[in-house]
Amino acid sequence: MNVCVLAPFRVIPQMNGAARRVFEICAAISSSGVSVILLHAGTSCIIERGFQVIGFPALENCNATKHFQWSQALDTYLSSANPALCRTLTQVMKKNKINILQLEGPWSILATNLVKALDKVTVVYDSHNVESLSVRFSSSVGWMWPWATLLEKKAVNSSELVFCVSELDKTKMCHLYDLPGRKVVVVPNGVRNSNYRMDSGNMIRTRLGISRNSKIVFFHGDLGWRPNAQAAQIIVESIAPSFQRSPEIMFLIAGSHPSQKILETARSSPNVRILGYVPDIEQYICAAEVCVAPMTTGSGTKLKILEYLAAGKPVVATQKAVEGLEVVNGIHGFVFDNVGEEFIRAIRAAMMPELSQKLGIRAKDFADHFDWSIIGEKIIEAYESLLDN
Repeated sequence: MNVCVLAPFRVIPQMNGAARRVFEICAAISSSGVSVILLHAGTSCIIERGFQVIGFPALENCNATKHFQWSQALDTYLSSANPALCRTLTQVMKKNKINILQLEGPWSILATNLVKALDKVTVVYDSHNVESLSVRFSSSVGWMWPWATLLEKKAVNSSELVFCVSELDKTKMCHLYDLPGRKVVVVPNGVRNSNYRMDSGNMIRTRLGISRNSKIVFFHGDLGWRPNAQAAQIIVESIAPSFQRSPEIMFLIAGSHPSQKILETARSSPNVRILGYVPDIEQYICAAEVCVAPMTTGSGTKLKILEYLAAGKPVVATQKAVEGLEVVNGIHGFVFDNVGEEFIRAIRAAMMPELSQKLGIRAKDFADHFDWSIIGEKIIEAYESLLDN
């Protein structure tokens, strides 16, 4: 079976949850014998036998866009107008016998429909969120909501199969676009459980100059995405100040694209450090005593929650952060409707060794069900069923 996965954004390096999902799906199905070609707005390389990455220039590198204030978000949202994407996709389809064309997000659906008309390829739409809702409530690109809705509707209607990250997203998608349930398959986010070695956290403490007696509270995510930026702001302005009388407790926030506002606020907070993008995120998670996710907005399932659980870390999160995951309050971590005194007390409680160990064991057991190898098998079954029919 030959699969082409089209991502209208940069996948390598994996700087955000969307990139990690795409890369891990490709790696998982490739390791099971599927031949994979990944197209993305980046550079070309060969990951392993049967897994090839082909890059194309992003729109921001085109002459027509050099006169505008451009961003990665706009680059993704307008990717159907990227001639390099269309040209590269057409060339790949002509040179290879592709059975499945998997579209990551709805943004390239217009280009995909052109190729589909020429090659009669089977299209699968992998939705990372219900994008029409995600964009609508985003302050930075909320004005693009009608465009997102139009493309998402075209994507679900033009595809033979739709992947959603949770049952909740499946319900929303079916309701919004009147889809039959059989057309939508839940393909959750996952983790590589073998990546989390507890001793690797010591290297991070040494690198950052943090003693082993200090307690680390950790959060990460692309800080250019509004829900993550809001969560980071909550940590800096509302959570961390409650621990300033406990100098041994340090809050670490990792993620690309931090705003000037949060950088300036963190500089005046002695117990907060903004790390920016870090490539070895698993090691930073392993260095922490507690991981937090005070999300108040966003959709889809938060890959960071699964990463924290896979590392066996106590998680203190909002209900929004664990949405779509069956995380049980008091069993796998602590879950609250909002960030308040209870949330802060739970962080302190989760640092107690006995409770931390109990929560960590249950967390790892929970994350074992979301190993990418298991999810890869489910994807291949969905492909085979689709092609057989």
